[in-house]
Amino acid sequence: MNTVGSLLILFGSLFMALAVTGILRFDDPLMKLQSASKGATAGMGLILLGTVALDFRAQTVFFALAMMGLIFVVSPTVSHVIAKSHVDSGGELSSTMELNELSGDDH
Repeated sequence: MNTVGSLLILFGSLFMALAVTGILRFDDPLMKLQSASKGATAGMGLILLGTVALDFRAQTVFFALAMMGLIFVVSPTVSHVIAKSHVDSGGELSSTMELNELSGDDH
């Protein structure tokens, strides 16, 4: 189980590192936000699963599942609220964005 737990933590850390790369690479704030949100959610999920694999006690499993549930609900919700407020306040959108469903314009 130590090998599985260590691999899960390693892959979770790699997901987080890829998210940082996306944050640094992308120009558009919404793309940066998506990279951070997805990377943090997937990375923390794998790290918490690795923690459970390394220390399989009831208390560890309970706290890891509670944290995963909280992260999986809060992270996408907060990202959506931040992105919506960015668009509503007139923030710049990427030139590669083909469709803005929040604009209110009917096509």
